Amino acid sequence: MTVKLNVLIRFVGRFALVPDGDTLRVIAADMTFNPALGFKPHQPLLLIEANRVTQGREHSMATILPSVADAKNLVEYSCWDFAHCDLSFAGIDPSTKLTITTVHPVRSLDTLTPGAKLDPKALATPPTGAAVSARVLVTAGTVSTIKQDEGDTTKSVFVPMTQTTAPTPDQAQNAELLADAVEVTCSLAAGVNALTISLKPFAGGAARSITVVPRQEAAATLVLSITNLCKDGDPVRKDSEFSALYELLDARPHADTRQVPFRLDAGKGGVGSGQCDNLCMIPN
Repeated sequence: MTVKLNVLIRFVGRFALVPDGDTLRVIAADMTFNPALGFKPHQPLLLIEANRVTQGREHSMATILPSVADAKNLVEYSCWDFAHCDLSFAGIDPSTKLTITTVHPVRSLDTLTPGAKLDPKALATPPTGAAVSARVLVTAGTVSTIKQDEGDTTKSVFVPMTQTTAPTPDQAQNAELLADAVEVTCSLAAGVNALTISLKPFAGGAARSITVVPRQEAAATLVLSITNLCKDGDPVRKDSEFSALYELLDARPHADTRQVPFRLDAGKGGVGSGQCDNLCMIPN
């Protein structure tokens, strides 16, 4: 019996999803592109279970050993910094057409700024003059916009960046349970037993290659975590940092007019939100 080798790619942090025909481009935003906004640097990272990596560990920046109560269940993760790189995958089954399923909404910036479009420079190589820290190309699989903690039922509403008070009752009527992560589920192509990940520098030169072998077990899933987070994001209610995602637009609205998420004080999960929780979508 042929074992199906499944792959799950999870994105968490400051990403913009850009649907582009049969592909999805996931852009890690450069949060310091506009210094006037005063936001902390973010670092695009790739994390994979270390013992699944058969090639490319020499390129990793660290090995992480999470702290858990049961030492027998410790799992090491290798971590790669892929800033200023295009990340792509080889070995994914191309017959699984790319589809996007909205479990929880990710707001598209054109619903917050009419006529918003992606800055064309964001897709150029290199993306000089665009607020791009890194890019990931997804060509197949089912894309789901999810919440990491389904027990968190606190909704958010978009308010002007300059608003310092809690949302009004009229504003609160438009509250949504926003996604804070994106997952791509796919599988390896028939006859392929390893996933190859390429990290190609924007500046040119040789790409770094990582080879990952899933467990050879029925229904086993290889999990890749891709993040774009800052080091010390504190819980907040008004996500002012979201305004930096507008820097990816072709015509950038004035910072004071940008709409950002504000979490309401109702629902399970408390009123705080991680500083880097909210993503966006941008039409190309």
